[in-house]
Amino acid sequence: MLDLDYFFFRYVHQEKVNFAGLRGEISERQPGLIFHTATFQIILLVVTFYVLTSSESNFGAGLVLAMNLHLLKDELWDYWQKGEETLAKWLLWQIKDSFLQQHLKFYLIVISILFAGLSFLLIL
Repeated sequence: MLDLDYFFFRYVHQEKVNFAGLRGEISERQPGLIFHTATFQIILLVVTFYVLTSSESNFGAGLVLAMNLHLLKDELWDYWQKGEETLAKWLLWQIKDSFLQQHLKFYLIVISILFAGLSFLLIL
């Protein structure tokens, strides 16, 4: 679901979408994607907390947790496989301050702990 921003990005920039080759392009993250940013991730965590605490829907809770897991998996994969610079390029393109770039490892740890806490909240 989070990979829909590739389609939005192509539509806004009026590029022709090659559906067969799109999966390969997704593996190469590009800056400017709406759903693959630190800002969106923080908003998504707030929405996840709201859905988990106010809704009885397991489908909705699972959907927002799956979106969080997808984004966290992408971040950790790029951090371990490609390095901090690659991750910072697509995750922090909206934020021009270098403070978060310097503390990217701490950001990932905090986001992972928050995700684990929200997952535990679903179990309760």
